[in-house]
Amino acid sequence: MSEKDFLENYLWPSADRLDRTFTHPLPKIEGLKKCGDFIVQCEREDTFSTNIMTKYESETSGVILKEVYKNSQNKVTGVFVRLVGTMSLVKPGYPFLLLDASVRNVSMLTGEREDIATRVAIHLPQADPEQRKMLFNSLREQATEEGISHWEKEFDFVPAFWGPIWMTEFKGLSLEM
Repeated sequence: MSEKDFLENYLWPSADRLDRTFTHPLPKIEGLKKCGDFIVQCEREDTFSTNIMTKYESETSGVILKEVYKNSQNKVTGVFVRLVGTMSLVKPGYPFLLLDASVRNVSMLTGEREDIATRVAIHLPQADPEQRKMLFNSLREQATEEGISHWEKEFDFVPAFWGPIWMTEFKGLSLEM
């Protein structure tokens, strides 16, 4: 994938479709079918935001998958936050899983411009501690094998039932992570 192309062409205002160049493959879920695309765009002063959301369902397995690609960017300063394949997986009777993948060049704490970084966060809201532990242990083992730094963190701004969030972050653009 071209870093230059990603930085210059990712979801600009008035794009009427998602350039599949920047998307991740969907999980292999039997019977998964696309059932809707939603495109939301807005502009306020120097900032624009383009959001493309796609919903998939599998009647076979009862799974609902929602995929989100987003670009919020200031046209003057060039600071941005881009969601690159955020997904939620839901199956009735099971805890749902959220995967957030973002590329940004702005500090989420200060709003100041900084070097480009890629971050992945995996949430299991509603999972009991044992379920969360099983998934996070598996992620930890795989990340350690690949030499990827990772950590778990709890945030005060999310409900307590979310528990910790598994995270990793890379300097620069790392869409293959």
